[in-house]
Amino acid sequence: METGEQILNAAVIALNAHFKSMKMTIESETVVIIGGQRLRCVICPNLRSTFISRVQAEVASGKLPRLVLLVTISLTRGMSELVKTAGLNAVDIAGNCHIDVPSTLIHVEGIPVKHPTGKRSLQFRLSGIKVLYWMLVNNDMKIVPFHALALRADVSTSTVKHVVDTLMDYGYILRTENGYFIKNRQALMDLWVDMYNKIARPRLLKWRMSWRHRDVDWQHIKLPDMTVWGGECGAYLLNGYMTPGQYEIYTSLSMREIMSSGLVVPDETGNVTIYQKFWNNDADSANPLVLYADLINQGDGRSLEAANILRNEALGDNQ
Repeated sequence: METGEQILNAAVIALNAHFKSMKMTIESETVVIIGGQRLRCVICPNLRSTFISRVQAEVASGKLPRLVLLVTISLTRGMSELVKTAGLNAVDIAGNCHIDVPSTLIHVEGIPVKHPTGKRSLQFRLSGIKVLYWMLVNNDMKIVPFHALALRADVSTSTVKHVVDTLMDYGYILRTENGYFIKNRQALMDLWVDMYNKIARPRLLKWRMSWRHRDVDWQHIKLPDMTVWGGECGAYLLNGYMTPGQYEIYTSLSMREIMSSGLVVPDETGNVTIYQKFWNNDADSANPLVLYADLINQGDGRSLEAANILRNEALGDNQ
């Protein structure tokens, strides 16, 4: 089941099979009707929290209508809760759904989805997440040779091959006689951000701190070598849109080296979060992809709006 039309048809048939008195009908490839309400369909085969946040922001900005239906292959209980919290609607090919529109409220969960067999798990360890990061920041739809990718990510070529083979299984990468190519950069970026925030971020977290001088202006701070701004500060340096309230820093330094800078003091409830830096460059801030993930991880409306602006300005397919 690959095309959006196939996914939508399967979802509508499955949902209607659960109800005799109420039916969902397909008006067009992008619109369905249920309970007398027209819903704009947004197809997302592998639904992720990042995609939900992006749609929520587009509804808030008026790019999408208020009534939106996310159509996916598998709607897990966790994703369903995120959909509900975001004020959206969703349905999968087994009929699991959360639909809350005027005069109609439907919530179905727990129906097993039949997945294609033989696929590898689409959950990478930190090493695989680093490989995918370097694929995306390469700014080319063609994937560099495996040995070059392994060198950049500091992993084995077998790890690179596992990542590429897995992504091919799920349709994110296409192999041709001219090499390997990313099919949908935006979908792959959503996948990376979701895995980075859920799997890599907890492992990269080093310390929580506070500024030694509480009234310090972060823009006047000179960070130590091998240390860069992430999150709100990094995003501000790119577009000046969001005044930082939380401070995220990426570093390759040890605790002793960070403390010797005199900038911060340990504080478990502090607003300075320090992560292990997993790339090498001399920029003042992390790559826009990391900054976008940081903002998505914040999860509040202000951060999601800033994330959407950053994505449009710095992470489009033409960047």
